[in-house]
Amino acid sequence: MANNPDNGNKTKAEKNFCMMTGKKQSMEDLVSFPVDYNFKIMGKTTELNIESLLARVEALIEREISRELVRARPSKGGKYTSYSVRVFLRDAEEMTAIYAMLKAENTVVYYL
Repeated sequence: MANNPDNGNKTKAEKNFCMMTGKKQSMEDLVSFPVDYNFKIMGKTTELNIESLLARVEALIEREISRELVRARPSKGGKYTSYSVRVFLRDAEEMTAIYAMLKAENTVVYYL
């Protein structure tokens, strides 16, 4: 895959462009808020502290996340654990803030 030197210089509108529809898409176009949203988070079992991450998410959205809505699934070899975390989101700003936090977290190897 060739590197695209313009990737870092895209405007916000270009980053929100949907290749399938050919239109600019906002989070509100894709998700109806408020919503119960499932975040998928994966990290090394020995490094990812899900309780710490949940506390940070709770601080961002200013409400508690029920631990009953958190599911853990270890990888076959046990090296990684993936978590499904259901969070009630009031608006796209909350979703964006959570994804920004996950992106910056070095113990998270994958999120969706």
